[in-house]
Amino acid sequence: MYPHILIGSYKLSTHLILNLLAAIAVGVMAQRRAVARGYRSTVTEIIDIVFYLALGVLGGAYLGLLIPYTINHFTGLAAPQDWWLSGQNWFGAVTGGSIAGLIYCRRNNRPVGWSFDLFAPLLPLGLAIVRVGCQLAGDSYGKLTNSWLAMRLPDDHGLWASRYPTQIVDALINLLILLILVGFEWWVARSGKPRGWPFEGFIFWLYVLLFCGQRLYFEGWRGDTPVLPGGLTWNHVYSLLGFIAAVVGIVYGLRRARRSYAET
Repeated sequence: MYPHILIGSYKLSTHLILNLLAAIAVGVMAQRRAVARGYRSTVTEIIDIVFYLALGVLGGAYLGLLIPYTINHFTGLAAPQDWWLSGQNWFGAVTGGSIAGLIYCRRNNRPVGWSFDLFAPLLPLGLAIVRVGCQLAGDSYGKLTNSWLAMRLPDDHGLWASRYPTQIVDALINLLILLILVGFEWWVARSGKPRGWPFEGFIFWLYVLLFCGQRLYFEGWRGDTPVLPGGLTWNHVYSLLGFIAAVVGIVYGLRRARRSYAET
């Protein structure tokens, strides 16, 4: 467990360092993907995009835990003592970033589906990097278990025990999702179909579907998320809502694309 790096008298959070590296990696790769698709943004546009996304991601990440912990606190369910300083949540970060991105696209006349597809494969890459920081800091730790999958790992208080290796598994799953999304884009290009097939925004909805689908199962391994009665957590609720939204988004997009093809 290495929650901090000491440089002289300065103490740097490894979690924060990896979060920043993830943000830089996503930003650099997004710029390269945009250029490869024939779009070059100006410095002003980049500053605007960073502002919108930073505000949405950070605000959503905070609210993603604040809301469930607030509800838990006032209904008698489990909540930490300092529940208003609860940390960050990936579901909230993606939701907040998506809302901010949608507002940016609407205000600047940018194609929504194209823009969301630009970032979609980079989200699992970013989370995989973040999970390295979680592993170092003991954050996002797993439940105690005697399963053959168990590893001796710490929680965020430094208590070592046999736990599900949630950070490692989550990083690997996100890398697999990255390969699936990039592989689908490669297959579309190789098959001669137009870029954005079957519709603009499909890659983003596919990401949401895959991420929320696997999280419905693996969330049961986590030992640090706000709980609900019956052994479920708030992240189960988020995963179910995201999965449903992805199915609706894909069905709606396919129907619109079919009507568009029929008209042409």
